[in-house]
Amino acid sequence: MPSNFTNRPPNLPGSMEFPELLGGKVLGFDNKLKKMPIALFDPIPLGFPKIDAAFGGGANPQHVMLIGGRQNVGKTILVVQIARNIATWAAEHDYPIVPAVFCYEHDELHLYIRLLCMESYHVDPENPIRYHEVVQAIKHVKQDYPNEENVFSKCFEYLPDVGVKAHRRISKLLDRIILYGASRVFTSYETIVEIMDFYQEKRGLTLIPIIDYWQTMPPVSKLIGKEIENPNVVRSFNLGLLKDLAKSRYIPVIAVAAMDKNALVRPGPVHFEDVLGPEVAQYTPDDALILNPESIHEYMDEKTGKMVRRTKIRMSIEKSRGGPSELEWSHEILGGSFFISEMGEEVKTEDSYQMSRRKLIESKLDK
Repeated sequence: MPSNFTNRPPNLPGSMEFPELLGGKVLGFDNKLKKMPIALFDPIPLGFPKIDAAFGGGANPQHVMLIGGRQNVGKTILVVQIARNIATWAAEHDYPIVPAVFCYEHDELHLYIRLLCMESYHVDPENPIRYHEVVQAIKHVKQDYPNEENVFSKCFEYLPDVGVKAHRRISKLLDRIILYGASRVFTSYETIVEIMDFYQEKRGLTLIPIIDYWQTMPPVSKLIGKEIENPNVVRSFNLGLLKDLAKSRYIPVIAVAAMDKNALVRPGPVHFEDVLGPEVAQYTPDDALILNPESIHEYMDEKTGKMVRRTKIRMSIEKSRGGPSELEWSHEILGGSFFISEMGEEVKTEDSYQMSRRKLIESKLDK
């Protein structure tokens, strides 16, 4: 009986490779292994010691980690801080690993100012600079020197010394981190892969993609022009592609997630299951870190005589492919300086938001 197959294997969709007998695959392992930095054989630390320990060391290769929460709870603050911590770790060990934040919400200048404020906390925790101070300094330069070409550099003359020191510290990371203002129209999964390939082939650098946020990624080319009534189809497709990327490149992928509309109008904490429903949430991501607001406390500083605001958030591991979940910590967040305290205080199970999560799951199961 004639066969339709030639000696050449058929083309499979997307970037899928034709399945080979194991003998052929084993011969190709060396080719893959020699390109992989040694750092990818262990989890990549996020810079939050207790959370890293619970995840077995940090973000695990081949895992997709979701970071979710309500609006303005601190998700972008967290991922920029994680990117800064990964870049610092890679620089200390001279690893060719570069965290790349693809942010669909803000441009590079905004993200850099956030990073500057964050770094100033490491310089002087008592007197970090704030976003509005940097903006005010830029305005002063524009007003006092209308023909100045080096506006950003000159603005440091109007900032306290902590800002200058923070800028110097960041200068050591300039070739170790990417902050990219992504387009909701053009920066698709395919574009991200092209960027990753460029850095790998031309500069020998492995990018760790951090997507902020994943639901705003545009559809890939094969879905453009198709009538898709439910936007969750595109979002689920993109999430699946991110998982394929993590597997094929042997890297962790971090994706910020917004909550679905039903969760946003519901009082109380949000949970992992509030991302695209329990089915997609449970099966595609490997790990999930959920942020919820906890408290706002104001008091008078006796030394300065000024009112001080202390805000706390809860960070909860609500899924972990390789370790325990339903773990929760309380962290202080300095919104004006875009910094989250990295040593959180563990919350006892009976006091944690995981109790409400269990009730929520039970109520859905009853339906």
